[in-house]
Amino acid sequence: MTKPQYEIEALIGSGHYGEVYRARHAYLTGRVVALKLIPAGNDVDEVLLEAQKAAALDDHDNLVKVHDAGIWIDGRVYIASDLCEFGSLEDQVVGPLDPGTACHLISHSCRGLAHMHQAGLLHLDLRPANIMVTEAGVPRLTDFGLARWSHDADVDDWYTPHAAPEFVETGKATAASDIYAMGMTLAHLLTGGSICRPFPQWAQLVVDSMNGDWPRLDELGCNVTARLRKVIENATQYDPANRPHDVASFKRELDKATPRVSLVVAPDGSLISADGRWTITTSVSRSGQHSVDVKRDARRRTILCAENLSGGAAVRHVRKVVKLLADEPPSSKLI
Repeated sequence: MTKPQYEIEALIGSGHYGEVYRARHAYLTGRVVALKLIPAGNDVDEVLLEAQKAAALDDHDNLVKVHDAGIWIDGRVYIASDLCEFGSLEDQVVGPLDPGTACHLISHSCRGLAHMHQAGLLHLDLRPANIMVTEAGVPRLTDFGLARWSHDADVDDWYTPHAAPEFVETGKATAASDIYAMGMTLAHLLTGGSICRPFPQWAQLVVDSMNGDWPRLDELGCNVTARLRKVIENATQYDPANRPHDVASFKRELDKATPRVSLVVAPDGSLISADGRWTITTSVSRSGQHSVDVKRDARRRTILCAENLSGGAAVRHVRKVVKLLADEPPSSKLI
């Protein structure tokens, strides 16, 4: 039996589409790689071809470099790529991200996806587990086990709930399907994944996808502006024709909606900016009246505070403050 090109050192991950190992090139370079072994079944030639095309992609800052692909000794397809020691977004995100950070990560991920699309290749498995993060915080798309040419994207497997409804229903996908998955990945980061777990059974989620009732964006917190919600809504439209017409368009919408002051919901329900300088808190008096208190550097910003509100009015006021802080330039009197 022919000795494999790579010597496996340790299992570093596994999932529906195979296992990923830390491995070292056995002969020439001694290069340490992430080695994915994919059980391709009867589609081995097709999967191998697409993996080899991924390996032929030009280098890009937001793509994990695929070095080569081939047939492993047991008949599985292998893909050898750069090993990212700092893990994926799924590993690092343990709760909701502030919108500014989430938008930054997805915007840069879009650069890598646009590079793939320009080469004619669809990713088809976009989700936090397949976006690696470098030590410098740069996102890099990885895991091209489902990648297909855009002119002939026909796959009989997918990962819910990030997969677009047309992909779930027919197994056929286009660039718009990747845009849907990128929008869902953004929603995933903003909710800490809660938007992806609304049902006890995945089957119900698939049915809702096919009926156009998914995703349910009420999982997004009040720290997410209406403008950013609209970006996600546009990307996750049931009809692919109603989504942004390419990744660059989605990225432009996202960049415009990225907040100047980005807030995250704290465990006590207050909103705290990513830099710790802004806080928004609500309180209720004995008479049931609500107050909204806004501080910057621990000093009240009276212009943004409000008192004697009903519960609904307090929520609307918080959303208004979130929008003002997201949109106002640094020279604003609000700052």
